[in-house]
Amino acid sequence: MRIKFLLMIAVCSTLKCGFAAAAEPLAEIYNPDPAQTDPWADISLHINSINCDAGHHQCAVRAQGLYRGKPVGLEVVIGAQKNNRRGVSYRSTGVESDALLAALSELYKSRAQTKAFHADAFADAELLQGDLARIKDEPIKIRVVFNADGPEAKYAELYTNIIPDRRVLEINEKDEAFRKQILEALAQ
Repeated sequence: MRIKFLLMIAVCSTLKCGFAAAAEPLAEIYNPDPAQTDPWADISLHINSINCDAGHHQCAVRAQGLYRGKPVGLEVVIGAQKNNRRGVSYRSTGVESDALLAALSELYKSRAQTKAFHADAFADAELLQGDLARIKDEPIKIRVVFNADGPEAKYAELYTNIIPDRRVLEINEKDEAFRKQILEALAQ
């Protein structure tokens, strides 16, 4: 009887038998180097999913993390289109994206105009490394430009990196001078 029970457990754990796998605990999105006095406000989120269209012209990456113990998250769509341009869209997933905007406001030491994350904040993008067709297998590095053709006062740049083998989405600063404009672009 005991052997049958152990065999059933072994088979069920291999085949999943309807049991949900335990979710990975979310990590803090901001872990500055304590040796630096004024570190960059670069963040890392855990990738929950990567979904691409059939031709890999557009891929949606959903990611989450914690900021001071509170859940934050967003969806980043690489290959998004707007006005005949391809780029990147940072999309709200609801309350977690609003919390991410608040976290960035705190990290950037600047206040966003609103507490709501933009439903779909589009930016131009330049692929620096990788191939969108291999996004699930190889790192992707993207230079993101907000308001590329707009007024200089609204222009901003940052980097977004997808590291699939570590399941990490990074949003990295290019220059502290862009912090206010980034918040304006991401706020609704």
